[in-house]
Amino acid sequence: MVYCAHMLDSFLGNLTYLIMLFLRSTYRFRYINIENFEEARKIGKDQSIMFAIWHQNIVHSILSQKGNYQIFASMASRSKDANYLVIANTKLGMQMVRGSSAKNNVDKGGKDARDQMLTLMKNGIVGTLTVDGPKGPAKEVKPGIIDMAKKSGCALLPYSAIPQTYWSFKSWDRFRLAKPFSKIIVYYGKPFKIANDLSSDEFLKACDNLKNTLLCDEKLIESYFENFNELSKTNISS
Repeated sequence: MVYCAHMLDSFLGNLTYLIMLFLRSTYRFRYINIENFEEARKIGKDQSIMFAIWHQNIVHSILSQKGNYQIFASMASRSKDANYLVIANTKLGMQMVRGSSAKNNVDKGGKDARDQMLTLMKNGIVGTLTVDGPKGPAKEVKPGIIDMAKKSGCALLPYSAIPQTYWSFKSWDRFRLAKPFSKIIVYYGKPFKIANDLSSDEFLKACDNLKNTLLCDEKLIESYFENFNELSKTNISS
């Protein structure tokens, strides 16, 4: 049974990888404010950066970084349901760490995953985190990313990859998958840091500020599609 499960994970992982490659080959990406990535490097301790992403946009956020996958690390739960996604993302070249927040006092590897991510970031790898994942509520920033930024001194970079045409699934996050040949705008928000002596009230305010920034950036992106062809095709370089 274990062997069969591994075979199924491998099959689904490789299939997902091939589908992602196909979709990526049809998408048209444009990039805005890439200078904010360099700004984040400047202000982050040891040049460390954490991308803050809504869960519903995770596929486009990954695929938009063609040629740069090796500089990114992402976090996935230890759930069996995530195995095939880990395989697919690893084949793209990303570094994956496994773990999620404890539930009902049951350790799910969250602390180990956080420590692994922080170590990778100290060595120049860009961390990525779905700030409302893994299971919501949708578009509500959980405290994990603020806590990691507080303890590590990394720069937080709001990051949005928004397709013009997409399918929306009936999941908790209204998960989006851009239709083939869709236009996708990738927007690097304004980076910022979290003070290491943050009070409880300031901590909650930081969560709200990140949430509002991501929501405002997404609304702003919609206005750029009208002049899509005039936007830059140049992304950050690894």
